Amino acid sequence: MWPIAWTKRNKIPEGKEGQAFTTTVGASTDMLNEGVRRLLVNSVFWILDMAVPEKADVGLVGDFKPTAYEFRDDAY
Repeated sequence: MWPIAWTKRNKIPEGKEGQAFTTTVGASTDMLNEGVRRLLVNSVFWILDMAVPEKADVGLVGDFKPTAYEFRDDAY
C-alpha cells in the first residue's frame, strides 16, 4: 500500500520554518469525490496556517463533467 497524501514540516538552517503537502490524487475524475475535494481544500487551510473549518463547503461550482484519463485517437 502506498500513501495517497502526506505532509512534511521543514526548516532551512538559520531560516524560516515551512510545511508541505503532497498527494497522488488529482485526476479530473477524482474531483467528483467529495472526500478528495475536502482533502485538497483542508490542505490549503493547513499550508496557510489557517484554522481548518469543521466542514468547509467543497461543493462543485457549475457543470462539471470530467473525462477519464485515456489515450484518444486523432478523430477526437
